[in-house]
Amino acid sequence: MAIFVVSALTAKHLPCNVDWDFTPVAKVFTQANLVGVRPSLPVKTLNDVSLTHRRHIKVGLPYRTSSCDLIAVSRKIFPGATQACRGSKATRSQRRHHDGPSLTGVCMNRIRALSLALATCAAGHASAQQPTIYVGGPGGSTQNVFKEKIIPAFESAHRVKVVYVPGISSELVAKLQAQRGKQEMNVVIVDDGPMYQAIQYGYCEPLKDAPVYADVYDMARFGGKAIGVGLNVTGIAYNKTTFAKNGWAAPKSWADLTDPKFKQRFATSSLSGTYGVHTLVMFARMNGGSEKNIEPGFDSIQKKLAPNVLSWSSSPAKLAEMFQNRDVDVAIWGSVRVYSMKKTGFPIDFVYPNEGAPAVVLGACPVVQNTAPEQSQAFVQFLVTPQVQQWLATDGWGPTNSKTQLEGEVAQNVPYGADQIKKLIKVDWDVVNQKRAEWTNRWNRTIER
Repeated sequence: MAIFVVSALTAKHLPCNVDWDFTPVAKVFTQANLVGVRPSLPVKTLNDVSLTHRRHIKVGLPYRTSSCDLIAVSRKIFPGATQACRGSKATRSQRRHHDGPSLTGVCMNRIRALSLALATCAAGHASAQQPTIYVGGPGGSTQNVFKEKIIPAFESAHRVKVVYVPGISSELVAKLQAQRGKQEMNVVIVDDGPMYQAIQYGYCEPLKDAPVYADVYDMARFGGKAIGVGLNVTGIAYNKTTFAKNGWAAPKSWADLTDPKFKQRFATSSLSGTYGVHTLVMFARMNGGSEKNIEPGFDSIQKKLAPNVLSWSSSPAKLAEMFQNRDVDVAIWGSVRVYSMKKTGFPIDFVYPNEGAPAVVLGACPVVQNTAPEQSQAFVQFLVTPQVQQWLATDGWGPTNSKTQLEGEVAQNVPYGADQIKKLIKVDWDVVNQKRAEWTNRWNRTIER
């Protein structure tokens, strides 16, 4: 057990809210066998303290302990009292007056070893004080863009550590619900449907005003509680090689998907996914309905579209596999997913249907009552800067900042430019989220039975 003395002078300005792993330091203390006398730091501020005879203080270093104990020692070892090695003899007068004998050579070597270990841990303490924010967002290739480009740039500019937590949108909102009152995430990045739910449930902190928000398209706004950081579009994906081989023209309309030639060669998402919701809404709109009058959508899908469907899977990986295996030739899918697959060399292309294409707005919000509110606000603002928007565009996300400049292949494969953005359809998620459970029950009974 190490025995040492700590001065209040070295600890009074230091934070006490960080836990450390002190195993290496504990070993050095034990090996050094340091002995001290009466401390000037109040006993109650130290961990595992017990008084011994002659008012000595015995302090043990547990596996995890307070940073105050370490830094009080590491900044200035035992000020106000002279230390000696166990076995050194001090006079009664020296002990009474907090004075001790000179350190022997052996003692000095032990002190040097101790000082080196403490200096290393002190540097670790400075790192431990760096704020950390946890960001929940999409996985896959989008996660790679965050980890390789966005996060390093933000960490460098803001002296903060960012931990990325990948997940699908519904799962991330479920985490917010499970952690209500003690949120572990600082920022969430999810699709617009789940984002409106997060806002409705009170999980998003209002955005602080920032000049960069003035450049964001109206379509990408969430009423001051979140902001759109990327645009995806629900449309038609098709295998160009198969269509050319069969002499088929590229699809132009949502109605083209009901053609009997696509029977069991077509795939789309179930109502559990955003693409499925968009499919239902668009077939309702095409047939005189709307989000508030969804009946025409159910009727048209059940009678005309469902017979062609091979799979209702909401898994992007599974749909990509079905295209690669030539199980399907056409599907309702997102522009982000199509561009990602296109970059692999697969002969796939994306169509914006004539009747319009619904936008999928990837939104970001600072989480309420999180542990780093300023850094969270700064991170959300950072996501809509032109540079970050360009990085996200390489993964297929259309920019929400109107000042973003794209060129070449990227500009051709993502929703980009004011004219194209104006043509996108914004779904009424307030109505959809209110009715979704009811619609899902009906869908399971009548469509995917």
